[in-house]
Amino acid sequence: MGSRRHRHQPVEEYGRLISSGPIGLSVGHKVRVVPNHACVVTNMVDTVFVVGNGLVRAEAWSVTARGMVV
Repeated sequence: MGSRRHRHQPVEEYGRLISSGPIGLSVGHKVRVVPNHACVVTNMVDTVFVVGNGLVRAEAWSVTARGMVV
C-alpha cells in the first residue's frame, strides 16, 4: 500500500479500507483482515483468556461452541 495514508474502519460484519489515493488493489487481490469483535473472534479459537490492563484476569476458558453456526 506504499506511503499513502489509509485507515481501516472495522465493524462486526465487515471492514472498510479508506485511502487518500489509489492503493493498487483489484478484485481478486488477497488482503489480511484481523477480526476485532469478540463474537466473531471467540468462534474461531479453542481457548480464550480474560485480560485487563495487560494481566490475565481468569483461567483459560474452553470455547465449547467453537465453529457452531446458528
